[in-house]
Amino acid sequence: MTSNNSRMKHPNLGRRAIVVGGSIGGLLAARVLSDFFDDVVVFEKDPPEESMEAPFKPRKSVPQGHHLHILLSGGEAVLSRLFPGIDRELVKRGAIKADFGRDIRWYLNSRWFPRFDSGLVVFLQSRPLLETVIRRRVARIANIRMAYGHRVCDYCFTPQSNMVDGVLLIDKFEGKTAHHADFIVDATGRGSLLPKWLEKKGYGAPKETLVGIDLAYSTTFFHRGTEPHTGAAMTACHPDPPNELRGGVAIAVEDDRWQVTLAGYHGDHPPTDENGFKEYAAGLPIPQIYEMIRPLKPVEPIRRYHFPASMRRHFERMSRLPDHIIAIGDAMCSLNPAFGQGITGCALEAALLHKELSCAAERRASLTGLARRYFKGAAKIIDEPWELSAGENFKYPATTGKRSLFLPLMQWYRDRILSSSDPAVIYQFYRVMHLMDSRYSFWSPRLMTRVLMSQPDSSAPTLEPVFDEALERFRT
Repeated sequence: MTSNNSRMKHPNLGRRAIVVGGSIGGLLAARVLSDFFDDVVVFEKDPPEESMEAPFKPRKSVPQGHHLHILLSGGEAVLSRLFPGIDRELVKRGAIKADFGRDIRWYLNSRWFPRFDSGLVVFLQSRPLLETVIRRRVARIANIRMAYGHRVCDYCFTPQSNMVDGVLLIDKFEGKTAHHADFIVDATGRGSLLPKWLEKKGYGAPKETLVGIDLAYSTTFFHRGTEPHTGAAMTACHPDPPNELRGGVAIAVEDDRWQVTLAGYHGDHPPTDENGFKEYAAGLPIPQIYEMIRPLKPVEPIRRYHFPASMRRHFERMSRLPDHIIAIGDAMCSLNPAFGQGITGCALEAALLHKELSCAAERRASLTGLARRYFKGAAKIIDEPWELSAGENFKYPATTGKRSLFLPLMQWYRDRILSSSDPAVIYQFYRVMHLMDSRYSFWSPRLMTRVLMSQPDSSAPTLEPVFDEALERFRT
């Protein structure tokens, strides 16, 4: 990737690129495209931001913008390459820079994880702060233009060349207007019109995989003072399926606040009134979050968001695809937000797009076939967080979706990793969770030896029920 915010280092791939949607994914895509196209336009249906200065507010079209978002190490590495110095800017504006192993208190698999210097950096801030800092950096790039208040209603298509070559905007004043582009990125999220458009044009819609988790979470903010109350920048509690349904996270964010999110699966959803919120927190598997917020008053309304199912669209499996258009972020895959990997996954997809465009530029090649290569690479990126979260979600009998025959064995081995007393094993789990290493690293002979030889705690599972479940699944 380039080392500054202006394009200069790559041969030109076209005159104009268009990004549909000004989400974090859309902003990252625009930054990548600016290295290869003369003009990059981001069409965003929301009105322009009233201010890019604090206090930052979520965009109207991002209902989950009030809720907790974390930038993991894998995502931070990509953002720092795309926007050198963004880490310092985040801290300057109030974000908390933390070591995930040392500064995070994490309760998972019915135990507190050991705290140690991991070198894995995370940035803790509200989503509006992160998004605004990225938006400010994008706004400094001369060949990117933000076009607010514009809704894309269709794509312009040339069947003879199998190519999408523009977008159709709808405006209450001007009606429908066409805008040409040499390349288009759909960053409109889960409600993307691209699948239906592909079906309408005869390509067929991409197949979808759904994992029904019936997750709902409620979030608010509390004043915390200048020092984190618990001696940690973040306290996280994940439920231990299938018996526990509730989890919660408290993170230190800008303006000396705690951002507290409580979440529950399969009908055990947190309320949005103060007393009910605190009572729900008292029912978490650990008391620390409740004790933190018990004497405090919320400084913002308690907001709830319902997430019925994780979803991914398998563009990579389609037999035919048009050229010159791709999707990014939630338009491809909407992950369980409880695992905090969505923004980082999106950043890795942007890095993949940069790689594919760089290869085309170096070969002086056309963009034909790039979409298929990108979707195949993106599927491998998505596989990592998808398999981790789905494996955990499927521990609940009420979770819907297709279960693999080998799922019980995968769950057993993962639980052995999480119950290990070996810091090297926990560190490798962190690297996979932060999307820095593949989950296949769990199966290296060296790590498997450490996992199986490590002294597990009393919660470590035994193999007998795993084989029993696998045999029953095979019979049915």
